[in-house]
Amino acid sequence: MLTQQQLMQAYQYACEVELLAFKPGNVSIYADGHDMTVDDFRVSARQSAEPITNRDYSLGKRIYQSVKVTRDAVGCNTNLGIILLCAPLLLAAEKAKTAKELRGSLTSVLANTNIEDANWAFRAIELAAPGGLGESEEQDVSSKPDVTLTQAMQIASSRDRIALQFTTNYKDVFDFLVLRYNTLFNRWGDAGWSAVAVYAAMLAKYPDSHIENTAIFTPKW
Repeated sequence: MLTQQQLMQAYQYACEVELLAFKPGNVSIYADGHDMTVDDFRVSARQSAEPITNRDYSLGKRIYQSVKVTRDAVGCNTNLGIILLCAPLLLAAEKAKTAKELRGSLTSVLANTNIEDANWAFRAIELAAPGGLGESEEQDVSSKPDVTLTQAMQIASSRDRIALQFTTNYKDVFDFLVLRYNTLFNRWGDAGWSAVAVYAAMLAKYPDSHIENTAIFTPKW
């Protein structure tokens, strides 16, 4: 079983690889943007690494505390999506005895979320205040939830790919992204460009509305 220190290191490494990838519309080592810098993201990864792996916290509290320390450190939303996606994986990895057990452990984590987890996550999303959040007629984050976190993600899954992972046991991650990344990393030996290729492959399958909107509203001069 992995120690908290090992999980923290794995989380920070994944956050760093994400920054190494040249991704249109996103902050990376190649470009700042949206009033955020690469250093903001690196500080966010360091600050959130402890709470997102804190064994004394529930899943929901890990999400909230990770967003809170990030907000306190950099004053903006750098990593809400990363936190929401990684928190269940890290909790599952903490419980799994071997790598082969990870997916089964994740199934258990997602099947056993509760309303308290949803409440913490809703508070985290409100605190992060991500762009384009809008309002929802059902289980809006500004209200108290009466469903579990996984059930809330099911409601959002048609419009948010991270939310969808909660309802498919991270099918995109296990059955496509990890396989594609490992193949390319074995070929090139470069984490950053392997991440770029994975990003491009995912974008080809599932267009990103934020990038589409940026393209629509960017002046062509």
